[in-house]
Amino acid sequence: MKKAFPNDLKVVYKNVVVHPAITHWHEAGCAAHQQGKFPEFEKAIWEKAYTNRGAYAAPEKVEELAKSVGVADIAKFKADRDGKCKEIVKQDKQDMFKFGIRGTPGFYVNGR
Repeated sequence: MKKAFPNDLKVVYKNVVVHPAITHWHEAGCAAHQQGKFPEFEKAIWEKAYTNRGAYAAPEKVEELAKSVGVADIAKFKADRDGKCKEIVKQDKQDMFKFGIRGTPGFYVNGR
């Protein structure tokens, strides 16, 4: 769709934590985004953590995963993840619940 409608399509990503045990992935994804590495980090989560349970799924592995996708400033990554990203993830969930989104994926097209 992005190719077909490059000037008309806007994609907005919001966090809806369905399983609290993976909240750390959402917070870490936000922190990776702060350094321009969200797409790479999201892909790595699916490839290395979600589909390969155990390898990178644990909270203590997110920094290793971030490094593997090119997040350069790990100190900033940690600070963002543990600071503003916790609040962003929490606010995203609250916002999406207001719109009736209770699971993922959720889509709106032309406000519907």
